[in-house]
Amino acid sequence: MKKVVEIGDRRELFVDGLMAERLEGGARLQMQRPVAREVVLRTDQPWEGNTSGYISMFRDGDKIRLYYKAMGVGVVSGDKKSAEGDGLRWLHPYYNAMVESSDGIDFTRPEFTHIPYEPWNGVVTDHPVPNNIVIKPDADKGFYIHGFSVFLDENPAAPAAERYKALGSKNSTDLTITGLFAFTSADGINWSVRREPILRGMMFDSQNLAFWDSVSGCYRAYMRGWYGEWGRYISTSTSPDFVNWTNPEPIELPGVTPCQLYTNQVMPYHRAPHILLGFPTRYIERKWCRATELLPDLESRRKRYNIMPRYGEAITEGLMMAGRGGTKFKLWEEAFLRPGPLLSGSWNYGDKYQGWGMIETPSALGDAPPELSFYAVENYYLDHPATFRRYTLRLDGFMSVTAPVAGGEVVTPPLVFDGDGLELNVETSAAGSVRVQLESVDGKPLPGYSLADCHEIFGDRVDYPVAWQGRDGCGS
Repeated sequence: MKKVVEIGDRRELFVDGLMAERLEGGARLQMQRPVAREVVLRTDQPWEGNTSGYISMFRDGDKIRLYYKAMGVGVVSGDKKSAEGDGLRWLHPYYNAMVESSDGIDFTRPEFTHIPYEPWNGVVTDHPVPNNIVIKPDADKGFYIHGFSVFLDENPAAPAAERYKALGSKNSTDLTITGLFAFTSADGINWSVRREPILRGMMFDSQNLAFWDSVSGCYRAYMRGWYGEWGRYISTSTSPDFVNWTNPEPIELPGVTPCQLYTNQVMPYHRAPHILLGFPTRYIERKWCRATELLPDLESRRKRYNIMPRYGEAITEGLMMAGRGGTKFKLWEEAFLRPGPLLSGSWNYGDKYQGWGMIETPSALGDAPPELSFYAVENYYLDHPATFRRYTLRLDGFMSVTAPVAGGEVVTPPLVFDGDGLELNVETSAAGSVRVQLESVDGKPLPGYSLADCHEIFGDRVDYPVAWQGRDGCGS
């Protein structure tokens, strides 16, 4: 007996293999490519710099808030010496900053003075320079903010004073001193911290994040771990109250060739919140070769190589994974966010770190449906400021079933659903079309719902209503 999948009235996506039980003819699953749009932020303020990143972003009322690590390093002689004598120098303390937008394209820096900018050049001012810094670490108070990642708490029981939440870490190779700290805020600007770490015993040396899972009724955290032959990996933990957390466990990624994963960017997909999407960064540590010397920004790459070879040799790109339940995911090994053309600022260690969060933004095509927008880092670790670029994607458009002119077929598992309507997110060519057949568990067409009964579907809509001869829906 085939397993029946109960979907209620939910939207379902072809992102984890569940909905495509069988593909026949020329039908296949195809990953869609995000479209590169404009650069929305150049981190060129003194308190920012070339290693700014770790984006977390969400819509809050009529504003879009984007938080990020504000950090810069310089290449000097004398620190962390290599054979060539070069090293890194941090230009200022590790800050987290925030910018705002009404449309997801034009971002502005709000002006605060509660966290002064303190360059490490001995210059002290009695008059704080207005900046958009929201928090910095405080060793005297015992908290740290590496990978500080903010979310808007959608738990209906969350108090107003804790409407914004965040995780930040003290990271180290010495696991006896590391810790993950929980932060709360009423306004997303002034933060309180729980003095004792909520989790210990892991490196936490990446963007560690959390969110409220409305389907499971708990907070979920995803963090950097190290796991067997994978090396850099992703672990997860849950909490009923953002204070008491389960011991972190490695997520499951069955059937995948081990690779090193930096960030994770797991989030509920807002149009289908029972599906968790993740966008980890794949870290590839190559060896210096002729192809390396043909990559952009060679002089800067050589400087980084002289500090530590992997700084010049490693390359990063974005992946996609999807799951239900929070611990087991389908990781697609094909790159979702590729380094792209050999342009200055690309093909680096730290390139294409995708931020956490997706929002809907108006299409550039006027009355077309809105698009998904997200943001990724470019120009990381170079001799000039890092930049954040917007990318767009069709609504629900992560994976699709596609077929050639000769046709193909996708068969779902047996489904139990609520309601009497069926909509498809569909795009055809002028010559292409789609038809839908409802079948019994043994594969026989239901009377009145065969392919021959289905009205031909062609066009491009995210909500195409399927109909059969004499039937506008599929109710019993």
